[in-house]
Amino acid sequence: MSALYFLFALLGLMSVFGSLIYGFHYDAAAPVENYIYNVALYGIWVFVHILMVLPFFKRMVYGSPKSSGIERRVFITVSTLTWWAVYYLHQPVPGPALELGYWAGFAGVCLSLLGFFAFLEGFTFGALRAFVGVDAEALSHSADDVAPLNMAGSYARVRHPMYQGAMIAGVGGLLIHPHMGQLMWTAMIGLTFLLFIPYEESQLLKRRGEEYRVYMKNVKYRVFPYIW
Repeated sequence: MSALYFLFALLGLMSVFGSLIYGFHYDAAAPVENYIYNVALYGIWVFVHILMVLPFFKRMVYGSPKSSGIERRVFITVSTLTWWAVYYLHQPVPGPALELGYWAGFAGVCLSLLGFFAFLEGFTFGALRAFVGVDAEALSHSADDVAPLNMAGSYARVRHPMYQGAMIAGVGGLLIHPHMGQLMWTAMIGLTFLLFIPYEESQLLKRRGEEYRVYMKNVKYRVFPYIW
């Protein structure tokens, strides 16, 4: 079962990137109301996604606000299944579209893959097993002290390089699909990351204390070097 879950979790990790590359629905003749529908649909996904990381929810469901193997597996499973539902159910939206040509699309695919590799920088398959909670005793990338704080590689330049990688992939997706449907979803996903970062860092400060405070002092930028 662990092998099947691991395969499922890997597909889940690739799902948002796959959506950005494969593209979101667009139709110049689609009703404007589809914008509202898509925002509501995405809002439901975000609500469920964020609810599962809140300490009170973890304490209520798992008995502890700290990350654990079962908590990580449930999070990955629910996030993946709900994202697949969002991608299947989302509707085309109207608006302008550009014709950027063959080479822009090719560059977009390359940029999207670069973003995906940046998102997973430093991961081995063993590290991915820890990341998705296959091994309950070995977790990575947690606000809690159950996992070591990442400070090497890209984490020595910005504090959230995984989000940076996702945004790079989003730009690549726009080059592949330069229309309002793609722009809408890319903007919503990117904005979610940017708005979530202050909360995530508040939890890191609360749970890791001086260790993370020193890290913030040494690595000044959150996502974009010399900007923010």
